[in-house]
Amino acid sequence: MRNGRWLVVLAVAFGLVAFVGSLAVASPAAVTVTITDEVSGNNNPGREAAAALNDQWITDTRNAGFTCFYQLRSIFAGGYFTFTAGTQAEITGTIGPISVSISNRDITNLADVNDLGQLGGDVVVTSSLGKSLQDGAPMPDPDPASPGGTRGWYKVSDGSAWEYWRENSGDPNSRNAVLFTFEPPVPAFGAFFGDLETRTDGNGTPAELRYKLAGSGVVTQTIPTSTSDQSNCGGTNSGCGNKTTRWIGLRGDGGESFEWVLVIVGDASTGGGNTEHISWVGATVALAPSGSACPAGNPGPTAVTLASLAGSSPVTVRWNVLFLALLLGSAPLALARRWRP
Repeated sequence: MRNGRWLVVLAVAFGLVAFVGSLAVASPAAVTVTITDEVSGNNNPGREAAAALNDQWITDTRNAGFTCFYQLRSIFAGGYFTFTAGTQAEITGTIGPISVSISNRDITNLADVNDLGQLGGDVVVTSSLGKSLQDGAPMPDPDPASPGGTRGWYKVSDGSAWEYWRENSGDPNSRNAVLFTFEPPVPAFGAFFGDLETRTDGNGTPAELRYKLAGSGVVTQTIPTSTSDQSNCGGTNSGCGNKTTRWIGLRGDGGESFEWVLVIVGDASTGGGNTEHISWVGATVALAPSGSACPAGNPGPTAVTLASLAGSSPVTVRWNVLFLALLLGSAPLALARRWRP
């Protein structure tokens, strides 16, 4: 009997070890989300500051092994994307070797993270002679003294203006957003966002970042503001995203890749966010080299100081591993019962 009891104890211990091992195999997928401070000023210093926003993200992404960068330098020029009549709610094309769809979304069910809403109204892809994004948010331009920016990362339509996406047609009864989908999924993505209002002190509405990992669930997180005193936000003041530009970048750190990324605008004041709009420019994907070289496509940016936020997908127990763990754990127990005196 005494030997049988020891076998039972060993069986339980073995089962616990196997179960813990199954949880370790099913650890959350690691993702690094980089959301920079906001910069303002529709002037040369503001544009230079905006252009420097993604330097650190690019450096960190390179250090992680994703050294092939591809940026959407122009939406209409160069044949990257198809379009009709100059405006539409969705555009499709390629960024480097990746097929991409970009669409204006009306988020009709904000509480459901799996609901991508519905296609919104047409957006304007516009040339900005004043070199600003929506509502005076500074256009990232590393060389504003030169027309078009000689070191700019995306083409200009006529040598003196920058093309950018400006959504101003979303449903006023729902939150407005932009959705980027990728085929195949990408391990790293980022873009400059202008006038992305977000307020977290209870006197406004936070913006939201959501993304879908390949083979996993949707992750959502609040987009913070870098405005230290949020009581100054609202109206014509810069801050809480209003009239400011920032970079948002994502990177999978353990082989993860993104099927889609959704950015939902908030509100710098008490309007609830439904009537706020969104703009962006310079959408970028980064890939690891294929063999010893980068996949076919146009070369991307050269290598910008920002805050990194750690995000993770929900823990998902892999039932096949758990079943095996329980099976292995139960085997010694069965033997103990059979062999006890």
